[in-house]
Amino acid sequence: MKIAYYFYNEYSRKFCDFLPDSIEIVYNSCDADVDLIYCGTISRLRDAFIAKLKYKKPLICWVWDIPYNWKEWPLVPEEMNFLPVGFFVNIPGNIEMLRQCDLVISASKTTQKVLQEKFNIKSEQLYFYTDFPIVDLNTIKKTKSIIQVSRFASHKRFEISIDAAQNIGTPLICAGRNKNDQYFEKLQAHAKRNVTFLHNIDQQRLIKELSKATVLVSPSIFEGWGLSPIEAVACGTPIIVNDIPVFREVYGDAAIYHKQDDVKDLQQKLTMVLNDTQLQKKIVKDCRKIIAPFTPKLFAKRWMKLIDG
Repeated sequence: MKIAYYFYNEYSRKFCDFLPDSIEIVYNSCDADVDLIYCGTISRLRDAFIAKLKYKKPLICWVWDIPYNWKEWPLVPEEMNFLPVGFFVNIPGNIEMLRQCDLVISASKTTQKVLQEKFNIKSEQLYFYTDFPIVDLNTIKKTKSIIQVSRFASHKRFEISIDAAQNIGTPLICAGRNKNDQYFEKLQAHAKRNVTFLHNIDQQRLIKELSKATVLVSPSIFEGWGLSPIEAVACGTPIIVNDIPVFREVYGDAAIYHKQDDVKDLQQKLTMVLNDTQLQKKIVKDCRKIIAPFTPKLFAKRWMKLIDG
């Protein structure tokens, strides 16, 4: 089987190493010999969809999430104005392209529910993976510190972490990617003391920072799955996450939750975890059972089962 894979980054293609030898993958291109087209992110769906129209091949799209401000999405891009009149009328372009896919795969049951209830798009649900090594807890030397890892975007709510950490006097690491300069500048001005910003650090540095932190916080108000808490648990670091549906779905009672946008509540939860080493160990132990199946090898197996179906 020959698959044209439109993907976002190197991380998203790691599972391909575990696919059967009979699978041939071509990246970010398509031709008439391809058996199907797989799009690993909505951000590349336009290219994949054009290939579907050109070569008449089935298209499968992976959906992390529907952005919380999806109503602000632009309509059809100029590059696709050759499509029939009315194809995208009053419907964001990516949503309409999703409706034309032969199979949609959602990253969580929460995303699956949004697709079904808001847009009447059916999907198969499949959890993703992390390739972070499971760090031996006996080798970790912790410092009393807090870390948040995500994109520097306003819905990630770094300011909540900053306020909570500064109010209890504990150092905070803000590690992020894809910087929104305006938001980033506001965060820097907001951070008065004990806050370190790290931008676009590599995986080895991130593993080091996650491993030595006492706790990871994720006050984000919107996630499709949420990778950084899983990475933190792999690094032996307990997690405090915002009480949103997707985190409840993944972690159940294993994680510690705080009230959304509530600095005082996050402070209380941080104080509790920072001062209780037994609780820290319990959170990591319980969460590691949950993330055990989230590996590239097992993902490849589950992915192939969906593709073959």
